[in-house]
Formats: sequence, structure tokens, C-alpha cells
Amino acid sequence: MQLPYIDDRRIALYGKAFGGYLTLKMLTATDKLFQCAAAVAPITDFRLYSAAFSERYLGLPAKEEHAYSTASLLEEVNKLKEENFLILHGTADARVHFQHSAELLSRLVKVEANYSLQLYPDEGHILREARSIQHFQRTVVNYLQTCLKHSTLPDPIEDEEEEDD
Repeated sequence: MQLPYIDDRRIALYGKAFGGYLTLKMLTATDKLFQCAAAVAPITDFRLYSAAFSERYLGLPAKEEHAYSTASLLEEVNKLKEENFLILHGTADARVHFQHSAELLSRLVKVEANYSLQLYPDEGHILREARSIQHFQRTVVNYLQTCLKHSTLPDPIEDEEEEDD
């Protein structure tokens, strides 16, 4: 489907928590459809996440090891190696523990992946400090602007001449 108002050479992803998980999963599942992505406090392994959520959808980890492995981003870091993405995470996040990003970063380093990282010391899942909030917003906007400006500009869309009544 061709949509003239969408520049398919300038598509980015953004997500937080489960949305961050989906953002990175989409990068692993597509071939250069997205120019870049920003994942905030991404869930990377459901074994590390809230049992109430994980077990509701995936079952018990001991019985459903395959489901947990399939859902894990940690098993797919090779697919992220050449992608352009930013990870942002507060180190005091109680909802999606920083361990999610730490485990991902450890594996990304091993495969020499291309990624950017921004940590917010002593900040939780929701940033509280005004300076942190401002820095976060500036970081994401600057990252996306830099990423998307490197894509080629689309041809201008010509307006159809208005019909005379």
C-alpha cells in the first residue's frame, strides 16, 4: 500500500517497558524497515519480569522453557548487531529492573553491536527529577533527529489542482 504522506525511508520506533520490548523485537524481525529505535526500560527476558504478568501469558518458567526462550530478546542479540538503537533506563526502576538492560548490554558488547545508551542514576520507571526529564526528552529528540536526517529526502508531493465548481 502506497501512502504519499509517509516517508518509508524515515521510520523510527519508540517504546517503553513492554513497548520497549516490542520495539527491539520489531528490529530483530524486519530487514532495515526502521532507521532507528529508542527503547526505554525494555523488558528483555520474561524470567526477570513480574511473575504475575509473565506466568499469565507464558505459563510457569519450569514448564514452559521454550516459550520463555522464544520470547526473550537475549536470544536474538545477533539480529540487533547492525541496527541503530538507543536504550534508556533508570537504575532504580522497580517496575522493569535495570537487570533487563544490564543483561542485554552484556550480550550486545559480546557481539560488538551498534547501540547507544543513556542511564538515569537513582531514577525509577517514571523519571521524577526535572533535570532528568528534560535531559531524557532532549536525548530522545536529538537521537531521532540525527538518525532520521541521514535518510534521503523524499520527492516533494505535488498538490492536485483544485477543481473549479
